[in-house]
Amino acid sequence: MPKNSLLYGTLLNLKKIRSEKFIAWLIFFSAVFGLKSAILADEGIKSELEYKLGVEYFLGTNGKSKDYKIAKEYLQSACYDKDKPISAACTDVGVMYYEGYGESVDYTKARQMFELACFAPSPSYEACGLLSGIYFLAQGVDKDWHRAKNLALRACEHDTAFGCFFLGVSYLDVVDLENAKTYLQKACDMAHNEACKLLNELPKL
Repeated sequence: MPKNSLLYGTLLNLKKIRSEKFIAWLIFFSAVFGLKSAILADEGIKSELEYKLGVEYFLGTNGKSKDYKIAKEYLQSACYDKDKPISAACTDVGVMYYEGYGESVDYTKARQMFELACFAPSPSYEACGLLSGIYFLAQGVDKDWHRAKNLALRACEHDTAFGCFFLGVSYLDVVDLENAKTYLQKACDMAHNEACKLLNELPKL
């Protein structure tokens, strides 16, 4: 199974990835990933070390000064590594473009990175969910409900809570309450708090 993106966040209001949740994910996965990365780096897996360094420069941890430019350089190198590319690193770069960390927001570049990660040989299904959001919200592209739904389904089928959440929201958009509730419940069961809140606000079938 591919690793989770260290920089992955959850869209809490369909318009923006809130920084507090984003950083909480960073800190948690950074702690889990740190020891493994050190071991792999000793074994000569360059992309794993670059991935770890990218996160450290983003957070400003482990003796590194926070530097988004350097963080992106390391993450991009891990993403495009010819021997062992890391799709989650591609997702992370996409999130940086999406949020405008270190430069202006660029939905086009974010979409390109999410597409690369979503359809990689070892995909980042989180990227599929984020890509779904871009098509649903028409961020730098025309709104495409069917593409958004299919991408969210791809993410949800691989137990990505955000994918199930956005799939539920996409069904709400066409007033299909039965399917909306099914996927929001699945996201809620995976501890997606916003899905649980939205589910409780919907009328009973």
